[in-house]
Amino acid sequence: MSPTEVVFDGSRWLPLNGRPIGGSTPPANAAPSAPGALVATPSATSVVLSWSAATDGDGTVAGYQVRVNGTLVATVTSLSHTVTGLTSGVTVALAVAAVDDDGAVGPAATASVTTDVVTVAHGREISEVNTGHTAYFDASLGRTLTDADLVVHTALVSMSDLVADGGTISKRDFRGGLIPDRAGVTLVACRIPFINNASTSRAFVARWCTFDTGTGAASDHAVGSWSYELFRCRLGGSSDGLRTNGDVIATECFVRVKGQGPDDHNDGAQNFGGGGTVVLRRSNFDVRPTNGVGAPNAALFCADGATGMQTWHDNLLAGGGYVMRMYGDAAVPDGLSFDVQGNDIVQDSWVFGPVHRAVVGPEDVTWGTERPNRIVTAAGVFVATIPAP
Repeated sequence: MSPTEVVFDGSRWLPLNGRPIGGSTPPANAAPSAPGALVATPSATSVVLSWSAATDGDGTVAGYQVRVNGTLVATVTSLSHTVTGLTSGVTVALAVAAVDDDGAVGPAATASVTTDVVTVAHGREISEVNTGHTAYFDASLGRTLTDADLVVHTALVSMSDLVADGGTISKRDFRGGLIPDRAGVTLVACRIPFINNASTSRAFVARWCTFDTGTGAASDHAVGSWSYELFRCRLGGSSDGLRTNGDVIATECFVRVKGQGPDDHNDGAQNFGGGGTVVLRRSNFDVRPTNGVGAPNAALFCADGATGMQTWHDNLLAGGGYVMRMYGDAAVPDGLSFDVQGNDIVQDSWVFGPVHRAVVGPEDVTWGTERPNRIVTAAGVFVATIPAP
């Protein structure tokens, strides 16, 4: 009889004819167990997978096979993997199975998820209602979330208190604050006062989250970390809505700035002199509450000394001394460039003008070549096309 023709009855291994063979020790080439707790967190074109470790009774788990709709797409040694290149709005079957050092493949942990639909073409369709944790549809509940659905943390929490690198944190209310000290963590439908820049900051993803600093210190940015990705988040900052100093993507977000101190500089999105690729798309930025205090602010602001590619596409923008402040009066460093397409600026929402660009040369800016940048009324009625600054 082949040693693979066995079953485990919970206490010992049995051959298929029911006779015991050696007590509770599995045969030499028994396959690993299934991974546990497979969590699949989708975005528009990718799914972040995480799971707990499988076990192997007679050997070592060498890795994990990841399959999408039955097709092997990756073999990894970690307990997480991001499946990329998916189509928006489609349902995919996902499976993760352990492989031991003999090549035996265990049973798979499975999940089925639907990737996010990119539901808006422009930031003018984004509002407080369709962003943040209260706009997140929870399939297990059959409805969108309320504050009462969140697990509340009243004390300051570190990501490392909850998950390992690459883990997922969902449906939490971090009233005492959250320290981003894990890499690659995905936050889903969480409420957080702010995530501010610190030496412990790590790259993270936030989907359908609410960041709200209240009306506290003027230095509180709703999100002020280094590198991150936001999708359908609602941000209210008593200083900047979001700050960037690395690779940042903000898609379909609702951003408001609540106030400004006389010596503070409050922007919807501020690249404060760092590098990296910044993509701000199909979002709604309004900083008009801060217009009256010296008005140095902007809905989108790129500070002197910043480098990297700045992509500003299809946003609704309002407020500021200038609504778009693309650069100041300092010499432009090598490596700074802009791609500005399809943005709507609300008429007369500025103090000085819609766009400010001092010394950035025309070779550094791609302006309205695909979709014009426009001035519109508060109701969204077209007023004028903004020429290249």
